[in-house]
Amino acid sequence: MDPSPGERPARPMPEPRRDLTGIVLGVATVLILAGASLWTLRAFLGALIWATMVVIATWGLLLRLEARFGGRRWAATLVICLGTFLLLAIPFTLAVGTIVDNASVVKDWLTKVQTSGLPAAPDWIAKIPMVGDRLTAGWSSLAQSGPDGLGPQLEPYARKAFQWVLGVVGNIGSTLVQFVLMIGIAAVLYIYGETAVRGVTAFCTRLAGDRGEKIVALAGVSIRGVALGVVLTAIIQAALCGIALLATGVPHVALLVLLIFMMCVIQAGGTPVMLPAAIYLWIAGSRVAAVILVIAMMVIGGVAGLIRPLLIKRAGADLSLMLIIPGVIGGLISFGLIGIFIGPVVLAVTYSLLESWVQRT
Repeated sequence: MDPSPGERPARPMPEPRRDLTGIVLGVATVLILAGASLWTLRAFLGALIWATMVVIATWGLLLRLEARFGGRRWAATLVICLGTFLLLAIPFTLAVGTIVDNASVVKDWLTKVQTSGLPAAPDWIAKIPMVGDRLTAGWSSLAQSGPDGLGPQLEPYARKAFQWVLGVVGNIGSTLVQFVLMIGIAAVLYIYGETAVRGVTAFCTRLAGDRGEKIVALAGVSIRGVALGVVLTAIIQAALCGIALLATGVPHVALLVLLIFMMCVIQAGGTPVMLPAAIYLWIAGSRVAAVILVIAMMVIGGVAGLIRPLLIKRAGADLSLMLIIPGVIGGLISFGLIGIFIGPVVLAVTYSLLESWVQRT
């Protein structure tokens, strides 16, 4: 039917034009503001990340304490922050005390060497496998040079040792500041944890759609899995090794336990520390104690291998050790100590997204 003379056909509505320049400027502005914000908060980022990991790993404990205190969140927060402080401060204090004590011993020994010369090499040095004769020959060469000849040879090593001590002192101060910041930020996150989770979930949902909430949940269980399966296992393993070292009479147990804990966190186990301790006992003549220490080392390693996957499952993390172990080691190499949490989370989230994408296609 033809339109009447007074009627005109309706024109199609023009499609909205995309303002490419406006989009680019808007994205650039958001990126600049985000970068400036991160740069402003860079001094707090380390403490914020650590506090987030601690809060996520101990959130279940917080809820149980809150129920015990009749729903008073502040009381549960106070207790768990004090517990975290003691759990981290006591080993840190012992380690610092051990370093200071041994630094004074080394200083006294160096002073004695500079005044009276280097004594003869101990007999146990020659008994060290493969390198004993070489170490004894080098020691004898230094001893024959006398006090005047030792100074120029020891000066480079003394300078490096002094620089190392200065670095340790500086790191101790920085660590204490970060530690206090972490406790304060963790307290805030404990109080407003639900609000923070809703905000993060909304952000991830905006980015990934329906999978955003799943990503947040997966990141949470990954962090709890690492906290229980890696960190708690390392604490148990280091404590058992410490008991074995004390029982067999190995000196400087506090420092050795700290080293064992670090080795266990990076999944190297206690063998790199326990085996040299057993060799020391063997050379010193305590061969029964050395055998006992080796047996204890193997038993503790087997126990750690059994409880690690059980603790990961207990955390609710249905993750393969093929994701967690490479994530811990790779994260530690790439991001430092905090990487033991970041690495497994990145691998788990990436694997989950790839798996979901493959299944949908």
